[in-house]
Amino acid sequence: MAIISLEAAELLRSYKQQHLETLTDYIRTNAPSRTDNFYKCMTDMSKVYDAVMEKLRWGNDKQMQFIVEEFYKFGVRQIHTTDVERDVYNILKPLILKTLADHNMSFAVEQAVTESFTVLLSQLDNGPVWTDMDPVKAAFIAQRAQRNFDFSQEIPEEDYNTILQACVNMPTKQNKSFYKMIVSTNIEFNRLAYDHSIDPANPDFDRPLHRNGQVWAPLLLIFVPEDPDSIDNPFGDDFYTNYNQSSGIAAGVAAHTAATLGYRTGYCQCVQWSAFFDDAESQFNVQRPVVNTGLMLGIGKPRQDYSRGSIIIEGQYGYEVDDSEDKVINIEFL
Repeated sequence: MAIISLEAAELLRSYKQQHLETLTDYIRTNAPSRTDNFYKCMTDMSKVYDAVMEKLRWGNDKQMQFIVEEFYKFGVRQIHTTDVERDVYNILKPLILKTLADHNMSFAVEQAVTESFTVLLSQLDNGPVWTDMDPVKAAFIAQRAQRNFDFSQEIPEEDYNTILQACVNMPTKQNKSFYKMIVSTNIEFNRLAYDHSIDPANPDFDRPLHRNGQVWAPLLLIFVPEDPDSIDNPFGDDFYTNYNQSSGIAAGVAAHTAATLGYRTGYCQCVQWSAFFDDAESQFNVQRPVVNTGLMLGIGKPRQDYSRGSIIIEGQYGYEVDDSEDKVINIEFL
């Protein structure tokens, strides 16, 4: 494996908050105008920091390269200027290197960090050297929810079929059909799904346009349980364990496949399922599943005039959804 140092990556993880606070203080003092959208600044800095850790974990700069390409998404620079960014990253680099040196990390680790910042800084002003799609890049894309879509860009039948064919051919226990799917390009049906994708107990949904815009998409996949009585079960397995595993694997591959084809995606499980299935049955003659549960996945081309987290419903702007967590999955190597 090309891993450089998991120990160094974990060390930086423990210093991340401290280092980001140093950068925050610098921005507030030296570039106060950037605090108008300070959350985005913090998000960008956090992603760059994580990309350095990814270099140490996996021995490549794929995540850093992806960040640079996102800075120039659609061929247009998404940040107003690069001067503050350059200053901040030139502060962050020695901070990280000093931390590594203070803990006696190897020269190879320090060299890897320097290489990672070179990838970032060398492309920051002039734009990225665009890379081809690969499985890891597709995973970076599928990781974050796209909450608005460009409905003027239809999904060709060939792409539609590729996503579905890859999805339904993923493994299930004993190759049994624990889930079934509702697949919709019907805009009225997809709007119905959006209208029911709410949590009444959460005050954040008490607004005209709510946060789950990812299901208001040109293509909507809904994974629902098959009838448990239709599945041969000689070993007495728990049906819902098998349903959750099977549909989760299939949905993950659907999103990953869509990303390889140039689409953006977003999952949603926060749905008033019973009311949704009532309306889906009465208005669209959709057969309701035996159990009121499921998983939705919206797929489409992203809007180029708004950020990924902007809520845009039928041309009306709602608000920005804050980004999600920056997860780190612990892996034990033997």
